[in-house]
Order: sequence, then C-alpha cells, then structure tokens
Amino acid sequence: MAVVKKSLPFVLPISRIIKPFKRFDRITGPLLSRLMKRNASSKLLGSDEIGSILVIRPGGIGDAVLTLPMMNSLGNYFPKATIDVLAERRNAGVYRAVEPGPAVYMYDVDPLVTFKTLKAKQYDLIIDTEQFHYLSTIYANLLKPRSLIAFDTAGRGSLATHVVSYSDVKYEAQSFLDLAAVYCRWGGLFDEERPFLFPPSESLALAEELFCIFDKKPVVALAPSAGALNRIWALEKFEELAVWLFGKGYCLCLVGGADSLEAGARIASLGEGKNILDLCGKASLIETAAALSLCSACVSSDTGVLHLSYAVGSKVVGLFGSGLSVKWGPRGTRARVVSAGLDCSPCTRGSITPQCKNGFKCMDDISVESVIAALEELIS
Repeated sequence: MAVVKKSLPFVLPISRIIKPFKRFDRITGPLLSRLMKRNASSKLLGSDEIGSILVIRPGGIGDAVLTLPMMNSLGNYFPKATIDVLAERRNAGVYRAVEPGPAVYMYDVDPLVTFKTLKAKQYDLIIDTEQFHYLSTIYANLLKPRSLIAFDTAGRGSLATHVVSYSDVKYEAQSFLDLAAVYCRWGGLFDEERPFLFPPSESLALAEELFCIFDKKPVVALAPSAGALNRIWALEKFEELAVWLFGKGYCLCLVGGADSLEAGARIASLGEGKNILDLCGKASLIETAAALSLCSACVSSDTGVLHLSYAVGSKVVGLFGSGLSVKWGPRGTRARVVSAGLDCSPCTRGSITPQCKNGFKCMDDISVESVIAALEELIS
C-alpha cells in the first residue's frame, strides 16, 4: 500500500529575520499606508452587526498575555460573536491556554494559506494590537473588514476606521482595553487585583500531581533566564535567593524556556530533591501557567513568565532594568517592582532599546537583599 507523505507547513524563521523585517517595515510601511485605499467603512457598527472578530497580536509572550483582559471584555460584550486570533508561533500558546479559547492562526506558518483563510472569513471587526509597526495594519486592511481599530502611533491609523491614542506611560493591558472600548462601552478599566488567565482543568490536574512532592508546603517560582541580555539577572543572585528561600522553609519551582535549562539545573543542584521542581525547558506554556497558579509567588525579570504568573493570580516580584515598569510592570497589592534606580534606566522608548554602554548595570545592581525585601512584603 502506498504511503502518503504529508507536506510540512512552511514556517517563516521570524527570529532570524526580525531585524531586516523591522527595517523593511520602517521604510516601506509609511509609504504603503499612504498609497493604499482604506477598505473598511468609517461607520461605527451596531453591536448586533458584529458576528465575527479578529484580534491581531504579533510579538512575544508578555504582549499576548496582556491582551487577555481585552479578549475577555470582547467575549462579554459580544457573547454571540466568533473571536479569532492572528498571532505567531512564539506567542500562540497564550491563547491556547484560555478555556474556552479562540481559534488561533499564525501568520508565520503557511503565510499565504493563512491569509486566504482569514480573508474568506470576511470579518466584521479587526482589532490590530500592534503598537508601532505598520505591516500588521496593512495586513488587516487587505483582509477587508467592515471595521478596523488600531493605535494612532506614527501615522499607522490612516488605514483604520477608528484609532486609539497610545502612551508609553500607561499599563499595557489598559492600552489594549482602550482598543476594545471603541465598542465595549463598559468593562474598559483594568482590574489590578483580579486574575485574567485560567488554565485548563487538565493542565491544573497535572500541575497538582507534580506539586505533590512539596507535601503542601509553600512554593515560590523562579524564572532564572530571559530572552534578552538586557533583562537577565545574574544566575549567582538567583542561587543566593534560592538558598535564602530554602532556609525559610519554601520549596522552589523553576520555570522558563529552553534557554533556561542550564540555569535551572544549577539552581536545582542546590535543593534536596523533594523541595525543588525544575520545569525549565520541560513544560509547555499552558503547563507553566498551571504550575505558576499553584505558587505563592514568582520572581522574574520582565519576561513572559512574569506576566503569566501575574495573569493567573500569583504574587509577583518583577525585576526591571531597561524596560519601562510603568508600562510593563505588574501592579496592585500582589505585585512589587524592583529596580536599581540608575539615571540611565529605563532607556527603552517605543520598540527600541539602545545598545547598552554600561554592561547592563541596571540589572546587575539589583541586589538580592532588595528582592528578598519585596518578597517578604508579599508572602510574610
């Protein structure tokens, strides 16, 4: 019998082409935006006219996590509408962690097939959550929705029917909620105390089974790595923090992607088997979210793990250097932000972080003592 071979999907290597891609966007985006005709109507649709919605979210895990309050608001306001998400491979797992979740498409997997599929859906409303780059709004316009909402940054709003102002000094989750507020007249304020991600029951059951080794002792999660050098807190400091936590009777859950395998193994070697669980590079995003929901607190730099932990309702200590804590830092009574307070930080503006000339001193100068003090405030 003949064996039918399935062709593998074509995947854009985003991590390799991101810099030239951004350069292409910066050069061609403004020109294309001016030359293209806006396909959507400027009319504000009635709520009963919206039966299909597409949310576009390129970028990393943290961005995607902070769109979830907006997604919840849309679901509550349009209970009969179908809501789809156009994401990319690295952040699509966030939306699969939602139960019940939206249909998730990825623009970097079989791009042409994906575009044709989405165009055939003839969306009533598209919300482009990209903050700075042009191509996502151009893409949305080519899908010919009836209504298109986007941020007004750098003239990106010329193709949108409704634009929303964007600020670097506003919490990102609130900025995304502002997009939905064009239609959702209530529920537009971010609730700092309320969890907004609830992992699927089967993932929670698996996490509870893994946590049995802790015998109901309190657990603190550590994320000992980061995807960018300007967000890494020294491994030696994580090790010192781990020793302090062991001395106080806490167990540890180590979380992170494949880039944290070595760091996780080093910290795990400090434990005694029954007081530490190393999930670095071993758990999916959904499984990580479930594990974080069982932890008393989480310590992380400005990474996807930090925002995941905050979203599921855990207490969090966020370590910030170059990033804008006013924009990205978790807030409310269950969050603390720790920074070194240097004159040169935060230095990120918009989507650009300048090359550091001080050896990432803004992260290196965050002391273990300051992190312990923040933790004690939260979990004492």
